[in-house]
Amino acid sequence: MSKIRTTQKSGKSHTIIILLIAAVILGCLYFKWDNLAGMMNKKAVDEEKLRLEKKIELLEKELASMGKRFGLEPTASETFHSEKKPAILPEQKTTPAEDPVESRCSQLTADISDFFRHLDEQDYVKAYELEGGSKKTFAEIIEKLIAHPPTVVRETDSLFIILNNTTHFFRILGKKNMFLLKEIMTKEPDIIEPALALFHEWSIMAGQCEENETGIRLPIETLYEYAGFFLNTLGGQSYLFRRESRIRILVKYYCVLILDRTNTGVMNKYGIDIRYPINTTIQEMEPTGKLAHKNEYLDILYKLKAEYGSQYEPEKNN
Repeated sequence: MSKIRTTQKSGKSHTIIILLIAAVILGCLYFKWDNLAGMMNKKAVDEEKLRLEKKIELLEKELASMGKRFGLEPTASETFHSEKKPAILPEQKTTPAEDPVESRCSQLTADISDFFRHLDEQDYVKAYELEGGSKKTFAEIIEKLIAHPPTVVRETDSLFIILNNTTHFFRILGKKNMFLLKEIMTKEPDIIEPALALFHEWSIMAGQCEENETGIRLPIETLYEYAGFFLNTLGGQSYLFRRESRIRILVKYYCVLILDRTNTGVMNKYGIDIRYPINTTIQEMEPTGKLAHKNEYLDILYKLKAEYGSQYEPEKNN
């Protein structure tokens, strides 16, 4: 199997995120310009470098203006933490003529296809006789979850809601799909970590890709519902506590990143306080030795902790 490579949008936040991504891309091109210098003459390099500097400056000014307009403080969290997440896999190489976003979309599409191709080659997956293969099955599973989100708020209003949340996945997906997912988690321990990173990046990039050839939709609105479910409900937490510790910690980690994205985009409609899950995820992650990129994850979590700590508990004037 080829290596799996890692790496929203609604209303006002959509434009801000596009600008952020554009700024990141232009910044990367600018700071890596020395690598391209050998391909262009000195005059052309200087001219293009100046053009990029001006464009980056304009994007930064427009972003700051929009942040003030929509009541968003231009804090470090608005640099979109997914861009700062650990580069678990080698960075995708592009030539100067390639569009970085288009190139990354193509690579993610190929990596996702490789992931499902790997699953389809396994005997235990073949035993399920999946119509259309694992990619189609996963797409159908995700669509079912999108159509039937769990209850995130006021879960304890009734025992019926708690029971529904506790059995949410089994009720929505059915016995066969649940067995398949559990078997994948059990028999594919080495690919779970890079696979979660891959699909997390796809959830961010998919909206910029011209064609979704993967058939996989991961809208931020639905990801927010399930992040809130896992982090903020009895039913969601009961699911996590029944999972192997590495999977539980990774799910919590990506739920924190999703919640940060919705905070950045002013989409945290339930008002979930991100500070508690940040702290508990750090506490669970620090002693574990089962994560290949634990240090990178912790770096991001500690940055988030500092940023949200300063937002909620600003320093008092002496």
